[in-house]
Amino acid sequence: LFGVEKGHLVSVALDRTIAVSVLDRVQSSYTTWMVPTEVLSMLAWPIRNAIVDDSGEWLACHCADDRIVIYHRGIGTTISEHLQYPDDNPAVLFRFLQLPDGDGTSLRFVLLTSGGRLLSKKIGAEGPVSNTRISEVPILGAKAITIKSALKVSIVTEEARVIAFQWSGGVLTESISQLLPLDTIHGRLSGAVEIRMQPELDSDMLLIVTSRASFIVDTGTLTTICKLGQTPGPGSQVILGPTASCPTCGSIALLSLAFAESGGEGREFSMRMESFDGDEGAPLCLRSSLPSCQRRDRSQSTAHELSDSGEWVALPAHALVGLRRKPKHLDDSNDKDARSPTQGRPLRRSNRIPNQRTCEDGWQAYKLAIDGSMETVDMPLTSSDTSVESQLYVNKAGPALLLDAHSAAVAFGNTVQVIRAPRRGTLISRSNGQPLDRHGSSSRRRLTLRKAQ
Repeated sequence: LFGVEKGHLVSVALDRTIAVSVLDRVQSSYTTWMVPTEVLSMLAWPIRNAIVDDSGEWLACHCADDRIVIYHRGIGTTISEHLQYPDDNPAVLFRFLQLPDGDGTSLRFVLLTSGGRLLSKKIGAEGPVSNTRISEVPILGAKAITIKSALKVSIVTEEARVIAFQWSGGVLTESISQLLPLDTIHGRLSGAVEIRMQPELDSDMLLIVTSRASFIVDTGTLTTICKLGQTPGPGSQVILGPTASCPTCGSIALLSLAFAESGGEGREFSMRMESFDGDEGAPLCLRSSLPSCQRRDRSQSTAHELSDSGEWVALPAHALVGLRRKPKHLDDSNDKDARSPTQGRPLRRSNRIPNQRTCEDGWQAYKLAIDGSMETVDMPLTSSDTSVESQLYVNKAGPALLLDAHSAAVAFGNTVQVIRAPRRGTLISRSNGQPLDRHGSSSRRRLTLRKAQ
């Protein structure tokens, strides 16, 4: 699965079909179109990467022979739009972008590899392909971000350096860089880095999640505003909690945050929440403008564990959503909250959801908030366009994909489930949604965790 923030997604199946599902936000529905057979036959399989533009019309695929094939559902492909992958490194940025072009903008396909090679091509027009190197140091993460109506690209390198680039004259030029304040091994940072804008934070704040720690940096100067502490381990995901105003200086402050991670096969799951509004009633001030502002060394930690998490995705804030087998709860007198003091820190609490045995004939979507509260909804077996006989038997759901701040997509056999969980809303007890059919359909948005207005 591959997706964009607009909610559109591309699904590549084992039967070598490619479906593009385009979200209509007004109608809260998806329309799916299939890549024609004659185009599929041109591609070298397997497909390593794919992306759709914000309109849902243009599709780019990185093929096994290192060609990048760009296709439009209306006008098809042309030879000039077959691009060659620039090196042997994985992509850290692979998408369509609207970039400055003269007095206006034009759509470009942009690819940035971890080896520092940048490839871009103006879409729908003849012209050269730009292929340049923007970094001699390997890149661990990249993000295209619109700041004050200007599109910029931010990257983090192995040297733990954050670099901001801006588009000028059709090329990417470096504007500013800063080192992250963290200890590295032999001067090198390892593991993937996530860069994201958080709607809950101030517009001049950028969240950077590394394998060692998480940071909030200033989007203009890239200086570190706040360090959120050690990341529990590789693959863990950071979820921000509610925000408030610092009672001391009035700046933005966090009431809580959480770190979520899974064990082997996505079964054993744990989420550690740190809350900062305990007995002192003071949230964590992100800017710490004054000496009396609440800092991170005063917090209460709570651990939530789930024996069978299935396939899940952490939303940027407040919760995570997932898809798992429908559990059958068993009485277990031994499953109680364990409370024990932690030396030098406030009380540490561990909540383990009771032991569960799964039912073989049912699945459910769930939303797990960072405070440990859970909401679930049973998953419909079929869509309005398919029958039980036409759907594959599913032993394990996944892969899963974050679509936007409130929704995720999970592959489920030969269908896709879209789970939506607005922050202000609860999981309804009954869902009239169905699985998203990949074979050309118009489907309502699925498994909505939204309270009726």
